[in-house]
Amino acid sequence: AISMATKEDFDLDKILDNVKLIHISGVTPALSKNLYDLSIDFIKAAKERGILVSYDSNYRSKLWTLEEARSFMLEVLPYVDIAFLGILDFKNILKYDVNMENDIELELERLYKELCKNYSNLKYMASTKRTVNSANNNSLQGFLFNGEKLEKSKVYTFDILDRVGGGDSFTAGVLHGLISDMKCSDAIEFATCASVLKHSIIGDINMVDEKNVTTLMKNGVGNINR
Repeated sequence: AISMATKEDFDLDKILDNVKLIHISGVTPALSKNLYDLSIDFIKAAKERGILVSYDSNYRSKLWTLEEARSFMLEVLPYVDIAFLGILDFKNILKYDVNMENDIELELERLYKELCKNYSNLKYMASTKRTVNSANNNSLQGFLFNGEKLEKSKVYTFDILDRVGGGDSFTAGVLHGLISDMKCSDAIEFATCASVLKHSIIGDINMVDEKNVTTLMKNGVGNINR
């Protein structure tokens, strides 16, 4: 239904009133030309009001081409404060020279530093590394770059009930950590744990609270079962 929305359906002044942060997913501008333009308007309007802007590439090949995704990303990156970009985003969308054989931690830090040189407005960048151990068992590690240093979470191995929403839960966890003034090391641990817990919940909504996440952070996990 949202793909049929037009600019006239939204009152930007009202929507952005008293807002501290907006988050745009790459899925939205891929759905229609109207939403492509509207997403850019939202981002620019937020920056004019001093609102933090978060953007998750969230590339979906069935929705648009790599060239279209690159065009949008290059247009919005000058306005983004927090970017969720992984190795493949740098390689396939931004066309950076990526060494896929290199250690992911070292390569991510190098790429994030390079991107920050081109876009000094970027404050944070984040992504995950997923290892598929079997069809229903994965390992996950999160990474968060603060403009100078790359922080990483512990590696969590867990059984999967439903993978849908795991990425969004990671994104929400990072944003929660940052706006709650957590240290970067705590924010990335929180975000990764939030994503891990989502894999144990059927449906696309992470039905946990902050206490559930912090408990996992403190106690760790071998395998999670709900």
